[in-house]
Amino acid sequence: MKIRKLLNTSIIVALSFSSAGTAVLAEESTPAPTSTPVIDAEGEFIGDVNYDSTAFENNYLDEQGTALDQTAVAVKTTDAGQETVATVPAGLSVINTLGDSVWSRAVSTMISVYAKRGTCPSASVNIDAYDDLIYHYMIVTPTDSTFVQLDYSGDTPKTLNNFVDTELTNGNYWFIGSINGGFFTNSDEYPGYGYPTGAVRCDSTWQTWTNSSGESYDLIPDHNGGYVTAYWTGADMVLSYNGWDRSLFNQWGQIENWFGDITRETSYQNALSGSYSLFANGEEINLSPVSAMATSVYWNYSRSVTLFAQLTDGRYVLLTTEGTCRGDEEIALLKHVAERENSAVEDAVRLDGGGSTQMCFDKGLVKVNISDDAKTAIGANDADAIGTVTVMISNLNIRKTPNLTGGILGAASKSTYHVFETKEADGYTWYRIRANQWIASNEGEWTVYKAN
Repeated sequence: MKIRKLLNTSIIVALSFSSAGTAVLAEESTPAPTSTPVIDAEGEFIGDVNYDSTAFENNYLDEQGTALDQTAVAVKTTDAGQETVATVPAGLSVINTLGDSVWSRAVSTMISVYAKRGTCPSASVNIDAYDDLIYHYMIVTPTDSTFVQLDYSGDTPKTLNNFVDTELTNGNYWFIGSINGGFFTNSDEYPGYGYPTGAVRCDSTWQTWTNSSGESYDLIPDHNGGYVTAYWTGADMVLSYNGWDRSLFNQWGQIENWFGDITRETSYQNALSGSYSLFANGEEINLSPVSAMATSVYWNYSRSVTLFAQLTDGRYVLLTTEGTCRGDEEIALLKHVAERENSAVEDAVRLDGGGSTQMCFDKGLVKVNISDDAKTAIGANDADAIGTVTVMISNLNIRKTPNLTGGILGAASKSTYHVFETKEADGYTWYRIRANQWIASNEGEWTVYKAN
């Protein structure tokens, strides 16, 4: 197993509180930095917290949606020969489920993109909006110099930057970016934190997980849990549904000979289990008509999600959403992406979601494209902004609606945001900083507002 270093960079979801008869400071929670494992409001492990980390820039796009970086000269290899371009790595951009540039949770697996040093990676990052849903996706053309692989954190969950394949990056390859991978056990009960669900195969080897008592478990396709597993090497990707008992429910009922056709014995270099498929062999797999008893429990969860797909032309799509969506909405979103890319979806699986949904990419190595719809929604285009607000604390609640009863989406980081609307409620002035994202003002202490 590869040895990888850990940087303690994460963020905890802020909790609100109030007490009758006392000053209401519901929007400011003050969890102290800690060096021990932290559990968020959903009971999920998020790793060690370091609120003062300055390892990564927060504003990952300028007002035109261009990656902010300090680039230098490198060599790009093209069909016409070599030319000098500015593509030296300039540090990672991080996008979590809120669109913020902070690590939201440590995870056990990630799907990563690497490219040979000195070449132009055949990958880009796209930010778009569909039916008011903001989403980000890396589109990758697998070549001899750019490839997609699975990375595994080992026995303990880590943030995405902390289990990059150092054998590659210390050698002749650049790390381009990654998304979070599959599900894992988030309880300290048996067998423990970080135990992945289903299959984890890296470097043509099935991985293992070992608990604190020294007991090891093989991470192979699960024949009882009902998980779909993606297998891939280079541009060759297939799905196999290894787990569901035919007598209970066969998700692959409309596709013949897909039940357990690839199991432990395989020549594929990578394998990862997800919760369910969305497309298989170019066919849409929609579980909506199926009864709740038979459907994957995650199908109707309205949460942010991570999707891994391949288009019919062989390109891979690594996608995360800022907003929430269910299974049938994920299918519609993938169709939208395929239309943008002038292709169709061949295979697609739903990976982990919620607070685990996150992406990172190297701003100096990939081009970032942003649609006009996304610019307006995330505040990258200030044409409609009425002002800016600077958040001075790292744990200011972001709510769905401008009141204390609005659902908490997470915590705003220390940064300056465009303001598109204000409202007065519950003793606060509320600022809308993105679509359906509001923060409360405590002027001079939590926030500083400046009108345009």
